[in-house]
Amino acid sequence: MREVKFIDVDADALQGQMQELGARLVADSNAEAEYYDWPDYGLSQSGITLRLQTRGKIGLTMKINGSGADGHDERRVMEVRLRPADLEKIRTLFHRLGVDQMVEHSAHRITYMLRQVRMHIDMLGEMPPLLIMQAQTQEQLKRTAGELGLPWDERKHWSLAAVKEHYEERRSKGSPAARRQKKKRGMRSED
Repeated sequence: MREVKFIDVDADALQGQMQELGARLVADSNAEAEYYDWPDYGLSQSGITLRLQTRGKIGLTMKINGSGADGHDERRVMEVRLRPADLEKIRTLFHRLGVDQMVEHSAHRITYMLRQVRMHIDMLGEMPPLLIMQAQTQEQLKRTAGELGLPWDERKHWSLAAVKEHYEERRSKGSPAARRQKKKRGMRSED
């Protein structure tokens, strides 16, 4: 499965567009996940994300960055559904392999299906809403993004950690809106 993300989306408008296109609401719930890596962050540095979803749709997910047949970046996703009783077994296995829990996060997730494209709108605390689209082919993703009015060249293949880093960096520099307000008041963005 392939995956792309769109950041800074308008969740309400996007849901309206999805419904107009005939998308089916699959879930509207809170999700919790644990992210694992080697102590030296070797997995993430290699473009691999290892996630254990502990609430909502329980499962083990591995995401791998790479290049598609067309030479463009893409993010491949492999998922295994688990029973709640399996969670502790997986944690024990990770511990024995030397893989540590690095991050835990929770999100409000709204999931829609349109044809063979799964779309998750995630609300993660202070970050703006994020759209995650998953499908078997890049063509399916590109078509659906176009139908939703999302510019294909603005897609991201980032991990959640990279998305969070983006917003932390943006917050430290000041948001574009904050810079515009300062400019209106005659202040430089460094003030």
